[in-house]
Amino acid sequence: MSYPRCFVFTTIMVLMSFCISETLTQTIENGEVTVVDEWQPATSSRATVNDLHSEYSNIFRHGNRNAASHLWSTFLLERAYQMTLEQLVMFFTGFCVVSGSPIRPSDYNRYRLTLPRVGKNDGKQHFTSAYMHYCCWPCV
Repeated sequence: MSYPRCFVFTTIMVLMSFCISETLTQTIENGEVTVVDEWQPATSSRATVNDLHSEYSNIFRHGNRNAASHLWSTFLLERAYQMTLEQLVMFFTGFCVVSGSPIRPSDYNRYRLTLPRVGKNDGKQHFTSAYMHYCCWPCV
């Protein structure tokens, strides 16, 4: 299955995670290494973003998720080695990348972004467009 360019941003995050796959099975906290337990939805063919949402209390231990989408990302990237690229991309559509609000991906909360590319170029400005999911217009 080929993916349209709309998955570029999420795919970049995913590919970065695989570049450091040696560390994906471990979390380093206070100088100590702990192994991340297997997450059943990561290997399930029936997984949905609802499975990610059910981990809310484990990800946000104090209940506050304001501007904490990085905690969703950390949870997923620590378990990325357990899932397929398709599953990882699907799970990344389950939360607002700004506020951290749990969302259900749909056309209603999907916005197209066009950003300048970073890196070597031929003297011209190049752009990449992709879609991301947000909980509301202000987060865009």
